[in-house]
Amino acid sequence: MDDATFKSAPQLLRGAIVGLGRMGLTHLAILRGHPLVASLAVVETSACFAKAVEKNLEIPCYRNIDDLLGSASPDFLIVATPTQTHYTIAMLALERGIHTFIEKPLSMSAAESAALVQAAKAQGVVAQVGYVNRFNEIFAAVRSLLRSGELGRPTHISCEIRSPMVVRNSAHGWRSRKGDGGGCLGDIASHGIDLLNFLAGPPLGVLGASLQSLVSEDVEDRVDALLAYKDLTATLHVNWSDPSCRKPAYRLNIETQKGRIVADQHAYKVFRTSVTANGHAGDWSTVYITDIAAPVRMYVRGNEFTRQLDSFIDSIVRRHTNTVSDLASAAEVDKVIEQIRTTEERTRLQ
Repeated sequence: MDDATFKSAPQLLRGAIVGLGRMGLTHLAILRGHPLVASLAVVETSACFAKAVEKNLEIPCYRNIDDLLGSASPDFLIVATPTQTHYTIAMLALERGIHTFIEKPLSMSAAESAALVQAAKAQGVVAQVGYVNRFNEIFAAVRSLLRSGELGRPTHISCEIRSPMVVRNSAHGWRSRKGDGGGCLGDIASHGIDLLNFLAGPPLGVLGASLQSLVSEDVEDRVDALLAYKDLTATLHVNWSDPSCRKPAYRLNIETQKGRIVADQHAYKVFRTSVTANGHAGDWSTVYITDIAAPVRMYVRGNEFTRQLDSFIDSIVRRHTNTVSDLASAAEVDKVIEQIRTTEERTRLQ
């Protein structure tokens, strides 16, 4: 946020975070130090955890969303709860005109997500979804390169995500339960779908799909999909049960009319088949994130996690509802998720 924005801010903001799991704690750490956030409250169902937060952080805690909204009037709300609760909590906030940040995926269905889009639009509030890769400097730079036309149009994109998130069967936690929105497709694969949408736009449809359980019983651990566009194809491969990785790892391979791009969260390299203003033919050129990233005010898990929340707060201050990761783009991800499930079920039943 620049100095002009800070000086023109009419007042400091009051916020609340619903859910103190991994992402809720991440958001709490980042927002506590934001210069335009005057106070934070928390909604947490664990009494023990809530008492610890109140005692050690001096943050008021509520047991449910109704208690919060009945006692406080937050300017913004962060929804960091299991996916199956997103719709109800977000709709309560949006209908009250509260600016809302919702962890991904937006909801359990494309219909619910469409309703949230309309509610946010009707109220004229800032609403954003936690597709954090849109704020990664490398992926943003790759998008800009594609849109520049320097390499021609893309002809094929593959997105691969590997993670050691679930390496053994466990009945504990909502991510292992399909009814709560668990499973690789809605969790980490949704990031891959959104990244493909960010680079190439929503697909026309899903040509093929496979969902496999590797260690889990009720949910899928591996996702494969072939997506169709007007003049290119895209493949998605996501495995959240891969012990060969220390943490989630992304890899993009983009073939274009005039070259190729290979990228991960930390760097991208470009091969050009003909001379352009930015490179020679037949050579690889590499750009590292340290070459292009500006520092953030607080580093937690990656620059992009602070950038997305700072962008959310900045949008509230500026009254700018067209956010980088808005509800409409997140609803497009939910459409693709449903198409993948439908295609996989249809294929399996043949």
